[in-house]
Amino acid sequence: MERDSLELANWFLDRAERDGRSLTLLQVLKLVYIAHGWHLAFLDEPLVSEQVEAWKHGPVLRSIYRSLAQYGGRPIDGRAMEDVGPDAGQPIPAYRSDDGNAEALLTAVWNKYGRMTAGQLYTITHEEGSPWAQTWHEGARYGRPLVIDNDLIKRHYLEKKKKNEQVAERRAVEG
Repeated sequence: MERDSLELANWFLDRAERDGRSLTLLQVLKLVYIAHGWHLAFLDEPLVSEQVEAWKHGPVLRSIYRSLAQYGGRPIDGRAMEDVGPDAGQPIPAYRSDDGNAEALLTAVWNKYGRMTAGQLYTITHEEGSPWAQTWHEGARYGRPLVIDNDLIKRHYLEKKKKNEQVAERRAVEG
């Protein structure tokens, strides 16, 4: 089941606050994107309903960017808000799971990536051959950002999953 990107942004912001931490816009964008990628790999469906775009500084979910851009590189001390329609300016509730698999995945993403700096997350999403890199280089020819195809994201995270499984198998054999 696809979810609203802003709800997921607020899930990560709430989780950071609960852990006594804060996040920047870049961190939120990358965490939601990474969760989307792992969701595609493990659960074979998109996590977010919004298309991911390749921008200069990496994968971006435009609604999150628009809602939280005023923070720039500063720690976010608010929450993503509705930015259009009659509810503009109203807080978006954080994602509340009705699916234990999705909740477990978000928690796993937070546990693995939640303590990383914006620079570390930037590096991960900009790896050579990553979905962002492939799409960005194609888009540069046209001078505009392009949508990063979910199939490309899924393949990338399936490759990461396979590598992780191979490492775990090696450790078990050597163990």
